[in-house]
Amino acid sequence: MVHDDSAPQQRGNRLGCAVIRVMHPITAAVRSWRTSSSIISNISGSIVLHQESEFDETNGKLDIHGLNSLASGYHVHKV
Repeated sequence: MVHDDSAPQQRGNRLGCAVIRVMHPITAAVRSWRTSSSIISNISGSIVLHQESEFDETNGKLDIHGLNSLASGYHVHKV
C-alpha cells in the first residue's frame, strides 16, 4: 500500500495499493533442424527468442548456417 502523508482529510492517507509479484524472463530456443527427406542439407545454428515479461517486446537472435539458398525469408507464427 502506498501512503500520502499530505493527502486531503476526506480521502485519507491511502494513495493506492497493488499486488506485487515477481515476473521471470521467458526464453525459447531451437537448436536442432529437420528437413524433408527429399532435401539434402547441412543446416546448423540456433534461434533464440527472449522476453523479459509478458508485457515486453520479444527479441530474437538467429544464427543459422548451411541454408544454401533453401530459404528466402523468415517469419514467426503466433500460436
